Amino acid sequence: MDKEKVEAIVKKYKTPKGIAFKEVLSCNHKPHPYHIGARHITYASKNCGGMLGEETCKAVRCCYPNCYLSYEEHTCDNILLFEFTGMAKNNKTTTKYFKKVLPIVEPLGIVGMNFLEPKDGCGFEK
Repeated sequence: MDKEKVEAIVKKYKTPKGIAFKEVLSCNHKPHPYHIGARHITYASKNCGGMLGEETCKAVRCCYPNCYLSYEEHTCDNILLFEFTGMAKNNKTTTKYFKKVLPIVEPLGIVGMNFLEPKDGCGFEK
């Protein structure tokens, strides 16, 4: 998934007042995040001009102890993470924003969205 592409799409649309887009977050790693180690550095320096990228990860197994899974077998969920910057209205405008943005980014690998824990004075108005 291309996080920069998703972020560019989300930033095209104005977020409702009191809400800001924070980032694309990878979570629920299965079985764990792919680990890079010394073998990856060695491979990249010998075969990829020192560039440690996807080619290296596909060629060298995960460095997590006793993990023999390929790069592709390490999966995760990607979500849009938002934060409250003030008091936001939970109304049609807010709902319309999320109903517009989520279907556009879902084909790019986004499975949902979440909010950071609101700070004092921030959140949805009651």
